[in-house]
Amino acid sequence: MISLRRKKSILAAVAVTSFALVASAVPANAEVGVSSTEIKLGTTVPMTGIAAPGYSKVAPAMKAYFEYINDNGGVYGRKINLVIKDDRYIPQEAINKTNELILKDKVFALVGQLGTANHLAVTSKVRIASRNIPSLFLNTGYSGFADVK
Repeated sequence: MISLRRKKSILAAVAVTSFALVASAVPANAEVGVSSTEIKLGTTVPMTGIAAPGYSKVAPAMKAYFEYINDNGGVYGRKINLVIKDDRYIPQEAINKTNELILKDKVFALVGQLGTANHLAVTSKVRIASRNIPSLFLNTGYSGFADVK
């Protein structure tokens, strides 16, 4: 289970990165998921299933932190909208839910997704890198996702 201190660190990093992404973004409406009033982020996490006991509270904690940011003016006046999908910690579900986030929900970036197997499936089948979808704060022990550039 993730410690409260680690959760707070992750959430703070998400907020800072969201701020940086928006600050460097092109004008409003030029990026999918970013408008003059909103930044839409998405995540797939095990809300149910085998990994839920240890991780089902991560996405609601992120959402609560983003609500705190929104209540305090947002990011350059933009509200952060986190769309949460339950992948049940099943790689095929992670693929399906990530596709929904990108194609239906039109998120700007993916944040805080959990698991090596799920993210390997998403990166190979959904091809987020070639679609220019940022994937931030992945929760995994696998170093192969690191951008060494």
